[in-house]
Amino acid sequence: MAFQIKFHQIRAFVEVAREGSIRGASRALAVSQPALTKAIKELEEGLSAQLFVRRSQGVALTDNGESFLSTCEPDP
Repeated sequence: MAFQIKFHQIRAFVEVAREGSIRGASRALAVSQPALTKAIKELEEGLSAQLFVRRSQGVALTDNGESFLSTCEPDP
């Protein structure tokens, strides 16, 4: 069965990318940090791609993450 991306995973991914941290995205979305971490992990596993580099001071998008983000956000 093919992997199906869920809306909450995209929402979590986009907000983490905007905030640059799981903590900031957690506050913005009013969702627990473990729930966001799980959504991102499932998305990365389903896409077979690492979307973020985890750092002590938050996260940064990988090239794959940048590419995926461009498909998630509408053109201006």
